[in-house]
Parts: sequence; C-alpha cells; structure tokens
Amino acid sequence: MALALARRLLMVLLLAGTGVAAPPPPPQVSPSEATVGGITAIYNFGDSISDTGNLLREGDTGILRYTTGLPYGVTVARPTSRCSDGFLMIDFLAKDLGLPLLNPYLDRRADFTHGVNFAVAGATALSTTALANRGITVPHTNSSLGVQLRWFKKFMSSTTYSPREIRKKLASSLVMLGEIGGNDYNYVFLQPRRTNGRYDPISNATRSAESLAHALSLVPEVVQSIADAAKEVLDMGATRMVIPGNFPIGCLPSYLSAATASSSTSPRDGDGCLVSFNVLARAHNERLRRAIGEPGGSGTRA
Repeated sequence: MALALARRLLMVLLLAGTGVAAPPPPPQVSPSEATVGGITAIYNFGDSISDTGNLLREGDTGILRYTTGLPYGVTVARPTSRCSDGFLMIDFLAKDLGLPLLNPYLDRRADFTHGVNFAVAGATALSTTALANRGITVPHTNSSLGVQLRWFKKFMSSTTYSPREIRKKLASSLVMLGEIGGNDYNYVFLQPRRTNGRYDPISNATRSAESLAHALSLVPEVVQSIADAAKEVLDMGATRMVIPGNFPIGCLPSYLSAATASSSTSPRDGDGCLVSFNVLARAHNERLRRAIGEPGGSGTRA
C-alpha cells in the first residue's frame, strides 16, 4: 500500500466495506527518519470515517456523547472521540507511512508538523445551504467540504510565505479527499421526523422509492463538489491524492435494521443487502470515476 501511495498518481478507491471536555489524545507514533515515498505530511478531508476530534470541538455533544466513553476506544485503552472502538483507516495509513497520527484542525494546541485532519463527523460534500434548498436538513455540523477546504487554505497561508512555498510543501504531502458525500445521501433517508417528540430514524429510510429518487438526483452535484475541491488542491500544488468512493450503503446495519423493523419488502441481494441503496452507491462511484478520469479532470493532473 505504501509503495502505491508513493507513486505520483491520483487514485480512486471504491471501498468495499462499509460542551464536554475533549478526551486525552491517542497514543502517537514517532515519524520514521526515512519517510515512505518522500511523504512527510497528510492532509485529510472527510466525515466520521476519518474525524479524529473536530466535531467534538465544534461543540456537538449529542451525536458524539458516546464516543467519549468506553467501549469506544477500547482497543487503544481509552476513548479518543473517534467513531470507532480504536483507530480509523486514516490512523493506520499514517502509521504505515511512518507518520504521527493526525491531529484535528480545531485543536489549536496541536502539532501540525506532519499534517492536519480537517474531517468533521456528519460533514457533507455540498454546503448546508445547497442541501437546504433541496429540502434536506443537516443536523450536526455546517463544516462541509467547502468549509474544510477554506480551513486548509487558511492553514497553508498561515504556515508558509508564498504560493511557491505551499507547492513545495504539498509536493511532499499526501492529500486524502474523503470519504465525503455519503452523508449528503444519508440525510435524505434519515430526515429528522418527530414521532411523539422523539427522533424517528427509519421514517424516510423505509420510503425507499421516493427517497432513492431524491438521493439519486443529488449525485451529479455531490460528485462535482468533490471534483472541484480536488482541482483546487491540485492547483495549489498537490501531487499525491486519494479520493475514496462511497460505501455499499445497502449493507450498512442501520439501514438493514430500519428495513427489518418496518417489515420492508425492498429487494435484497445475495448478501442480504438492500439493492436500491447499493444502486445509489454504485451511481456515485461510477460518476466520480468518470469525473476524475476524463480529459482535464483531476485524475489527469496528479
């Protein structure tokens, strides 16, 4: 994996898987003297798949109140505000490259020598305004991909003296642009409907035909947002970039549980996953692949 990342290519990975005080930082890994492929820093954008503490520092304790206590973090001895029982994929990537774990951008006292994590749990590719115009409520954060990109530019400007120096810094860095965009679709299916004063997460998820059509209509805009962000970072000087695709969301336990609880008759594939939801994920990934692979697209630039 490290050797592949060292190549100067833009890669699309279509993944097959799926006010409280901040917790103490997770154990750090000392950077190795000989970097892998010349990569000395990682700059990460995304959502809960790779957030290492930004949403918690934004102050949303509702969605993350569980991540500050066990069993979250149980495999690394303590909670770290990650949406995991231990490390995330971005953590393993940093360790494989011989770099320290990435600190969240909103931790103002953190060391960002070897990169920054801009990801925010619950984040979307489209802005909250754009989604609101489509009748979609974003419940947890306004820190969309566009906001994270502004953070990135602000950080680069504050730690360098010129665009030329930014290009030099990015030439020895890896940019992880996602996974992002999955929540744009999730929020279509999981709109906050109230039943007896309580949030009902299965109301839209089980209205698959109507909701699927709505989610599919977002695909062009979501993919274009990701492609535009990639172009901006490449124009700044990035030479190594990974753009993950969406998960097969029809296999996610939350949707499977919702379908079971509502006695949904939605078709399932041989693995028991919801076919219609995976059609959406496939549509996103195929369009993303085309967007970065076409002449002049992001895939021809790195």
